[in-house]
Amino acid sequence: MEALDRALNLSKSEGYCRSFVDLGPEMQVLLKLLIRIQPTPYLAAILGAFPESKGSTAASERLKGTVNSLWENEAFNVRELGVLRLLGLSNTHKQIARELQLSPNTVRWHMQNLYTKLKVNSRTETLNRARELKLV
Repeated sequence: MEALDRALNLSKSEGYCRSFVDLGPEMQVLLKLLIRIQPTPYLAAILGAFPESKGSTAASERLKGTVNSLWENEAFNVRELGVLRLLGLSNTHKQIARELQLSPNTVRWHMQNLYTKLKVNSRTETLNRARELKLV
């Protein structure tokens, strides 16, 4: 989601739309999830450009079900996604703190939030669950 957010920020100034629409229903599902977290006119315009589909593909439904079950009530914030990304690169709490310019205690706080949202109890379980959900 962090990469998608970055792509949207880069494309916004030029008003790119087709690049997202051409990626199909899977991208539409991700954009619908993102607009629930941070609604913007640009995001609404991109979603409006998707063709109305009479039925979704099986892959789209699987992705939607997996991500919705996680995001239904518990959306990740940008910092948590950043911590998760760096955790996936095998960084320590201190390295993550230095990279994100946070205190190690703040990183630990974000990790506790990730444990809760991913319904896990350890760093290893966090990474395994994030990989299952294609977050890292």
